[in-house]
Amino acid sequence: MIFKSRMVLATTAITFLSGWNFLVQIYFIPSFYQLAFGYTPTRAASMLLPIILVQTASSTLSGLVVSWRGRYRESLIFGYILWSIGLGLHCSLTPSSNLATQLGYGFLLGFGTGQYFQPSLIAMQAAVTKEHMAVITGVRSYLRCLGGTFGLAITGSILNRILLNAFHYASKHGLAALSSEQIKQILRNPTSLASITDSKILDKADVIKSLTLEAYFEGFRRVFYLSTALGIVSIVVTIFFIPQIELKIEKSQKEKELESSVSSSVVSISKASSF
Repeated sequence: MIFKSRMVLATTAITFLSGWNFLVQIYFIPSFYQLAFGYTPTRAASMLLPIILVQTASSTLSGLVVSWRGRYRESLIFGYILWSIGLGLHCSLTPSSNLATQLGYGFLLGFGTGQYFQPSLIAMQAAVTKEHMAVITGVRSYLRCLGGTFGLAITGSILNRILLNAFHYASKHGLAALSSEQIKQILRNPTSLASITDSKILDKADVIKSLTLEAYFEGFRRVFYLSTALGIVSIVVTIFFIPQIELKIEKSQKEKELESSVSSSVVSISKASSF
């Protein structure tokens, strides 16, 4: 069984965690800028562009480095460190953070993410024999999707719970009394806050918007805290449980026999030609 290998278990673990972090950042970063910073949907989505572009360049670079040096471990560790730092820095963003700061954190996040893709696949394949490479590659794809699914479900629940707690606190202290239906409407469509028309809560519109903004900042901050923690776990797992294995193509017995027979034929022909 391939899963009896400690390195296989370690690489599958970081694959699951990386799938979690990758899909969460792709989904929540545009939402973060739209809901917490008030950006338009187009501008919020464009904040992913520098992350994706840098990630693509970084992934290509890491593949070239691994091909050149024959080592994947350093790229993995370096990538997870940058990725975790980028996620951690997103926790520090405030409404006063300027665009240069936001883009700088995005560049760091993208570069770290890109360093993970190619080396992680190579590390996984290096941990198994040639016969199991196809299996472990399929497992990797499955675990990335599974990690992303769990990540979106859990972080989405965290965000909604913080919003609900904020609304219940406001109702309890008389800051803004919202019905269950109004709370559900805000959770389903947060942008509806920009066009409140209900006369019963219109006089509290500014309070509700301010409350929701603070709740979103706190919610996204906790999402990034969790992602940062998972990134740190990935660093620890990579350092202690994923060693460097010499990258070489092991030939099967049939390939060795075929090469041997071809070599023998060449030698025979050479001897015959010499006569």
